[in-house]
Amino acid sequence: MSETMSSCNESAFIGSKDEYLSETFDGSIDYRKLHLQNENYRQELHELHLKLVHNEAMQRELQEVNESLEQLLIKEKEKAEKKLHEIQEKNRETTEAYENQLSDLGVILENKEKRNKELYDSLHQLKVKASQNNLYKIDDVEEKLTPLKEQVQELLINLEDEKQKKENAEETIKDLKNQLFELQEILEVTKNNLKEKNEVLESTREELVICNSLFAEVEDRRQLAVNKITILKKKYDELKQAYDIKAEEVRTLKTEKASILRKWNECVNIFSEDNELINKYKNRIRDLEKKLLEVQQTNTETKTIDNSFSYLESLLAEKKKEIQELHQKIERDSVDMLLQTEIKHKIAKQLQYWQYKTMYMEAQLSAIKSQLELENADSSDYKLFFEAIEQHRTIYKEFPDKEEIILESDIKNIEKVSSELATLQNTLPINYHKFKNIPQTTDNIDIIYKSDLLINKSRKADIGKNCVDHDNNGQLKFKDKKLEENANVIQRKIIENNTALSLKTTHIETTNLSLIGETQKLQKMIQFAEDTKNSSSDNSMIKKKQNDEKKKITKQYKTIYISSESSK
Repeated sequence: MSETMSSCNESAFIGSKDEYLSETFDGSIDYRKLHLQNENYRQELHELHLKLVHNEAMQRELQEVNESLEQLLIKEKEKAEKKLHEIQEKNRETTEAYENQLSDLGVILENKEKRNKELYDSLHQLKVKASQNNLYKIDDVEEKLTPLKEQVQELLINLEDEKQKKENAEETIKDLKNQLFELQEILEVTKNNLKEKNEVLESTREELVICNSLFAEVEDRRQLAVNKITILKKKYDELKQAYDIKAEEVRTLKTEKASILRKWNECVNIFSEDNELINKYKNRIRDLEKKLLEVQQTNTETKTIDNSFSYLESLLAEKKKEIQELHQKIERDSVDMLLQTEIKHKIAKQLQYWQYKTMYMEAQLSAIKSQLELENADSSDYKLFFEAIEQHRTIYKEFPDKEEIILESDIKNIEKVSSELATLQNTLPINYHKFKNIPQTTDNIDIIYKSDLLINKSRKADIGKNCVDHDNNGQLKFKDKKLEENANVIQRKIIENNTALSLKTTHIETTNLSLIGETQKLQKMIQFAEDTKNSSSDNSMIKKKQNDEKKKITKQYKTIYISSESSK
């Protein structure tokens, strides 16, 4: 029995245990489900709480915006009312002032018209009285009438002035009416703006009502995001356009900068070159003045004069020869210096022109490159174009020195100079062509700038030949007084021809200085000729006193001159 009882207890315990375990297992599953549902509910509550807080914040913001808009509306209404009140007051004051002016002007016009009528009546009466009175009183009446006539004219002038003032006042009234009409239009515009703002306020209020729901909130956010995206797109397009405009302005500024630099450097170089030329001409003038002083000092030196006339003639001949030689040397040196400076000046100008032209082209190339880079050109043609630009820049960096540059334009300029020399040769006088033969320099022109120096040398040689011919022809001056005068005339003509040639070949800006120098030379030569003539006149007085000795002296002079000619 005990065994059976124990077995029954064990079986009952096992069954109860199984039941307990099954019940606990089912309870744990239900607990988990409930726990999960509780967590889900808590999460939903948290989300709803967050949404509620967000909605409250949105409502507060919208209320603040609404209040600010209402305040702005009230302020704008007050401003508009104030402006209207001020405008109405101003209009009223101006209208009253102009009405008062018009009334005053009307009164003045009536008074003036009355006065004019009275004056016309008095004039008529005076005329009647004057006709009735004797002829003797006509002068007195006219004297009395003249001030009255003047008063009438003054009154007429015043009438015209008053009419003009009236017209001006009417025009001002019209202008004020137009201003009033414009102000009324402005008032209507402000009213329309106020209506639009009221509509915006109403729409915002409606949106506030819509925002109470979650779907409306999501829709509002989506619309705000879309609006922001559209605004950002517009701003991006505007910024892109502004960037393109600024890039174009930068390109134009670069080109303008290059042109301004070119002009500035040209001006600086021109001023420096002009100063150098002026200094050279000043030095030349100083040298000539020094030589002139030396010649004058030698002329003023007193020497023992014999009674023989041959000594004076020989002294004159020596002095004239010395003067001719000095004059020739000075002319040669001056022509050499002028030609060298002129050639250097022309070459420097041409080099500057081409240098700044390359700078300008480089700026254009950089602008084209930047434009193509902005357009994002990646094709092979553009790449080849960029490579060509880079090659051009490397070639420009490796470009030779100024003295070795080869330019076709410079050759053309040299050919122009040679053609100008040919035209000068044709325009020179006949006497000058006997002593000068200008060669054509176009056959000797080289490609490089050093060809100008060859042209310079050929010109120097021609000038030297002319000077030698001038010496040979100048030795025939001292046979007679008539021959001497003819020689002086020829010498002056040759000097004039030389001055004309130098004026045509030298630079345009230095013509005044060369003319001054040549005129000074001519004045000095004329003074020397006058001195010689005075000395010859003194000698003629001596000859008159010594008639017997004169014949012997002339014979001796002829023999000396013939011997000197044969020795030459």
